[in-house]
Amino acid sequence: MDSDMDTDIPVHIQTNRVINIATEKQLHNQVVSWIRRFHPELVIVPGLGELQKTDEARMEAWAKGYTKGQADLLILHSNVDCAGMCFEFKSPLGSGTLSDTQEEFLFKMKK
Repeated sequence: MDSDMDTDIPVHIQTNRVINIATEKQLHNQVVSWIRRFHPELVIVPGLGELQKTDEARMEAWAKGYTKGQADLLILHSNVDCAGMCFEFKSPLGSGTLSDTQEEFLFKMKK
């Protein structure tokens, strides 16, 4: 065994692998792939706001429970500290900012 390797660190973190991610969509997809691979027990709920391109789609989403500003990804996993996690992805290039409604949604989730 290599003496420099910390055996308490999971193997998937020990592996140094570079992934080129240039867009918010790529980042979102990589996070979901990682969660599915290393934590298949977690419940993943995508926020489908970006798919609401028509008035009809927006009204249907609202009727089904979609909330404006909803995070891009919700992880439902209750434990003693929280009920899950919210992810709001922004461009890895640093050009994205939170809208007021996104900020309000994330603030509600902290409570």
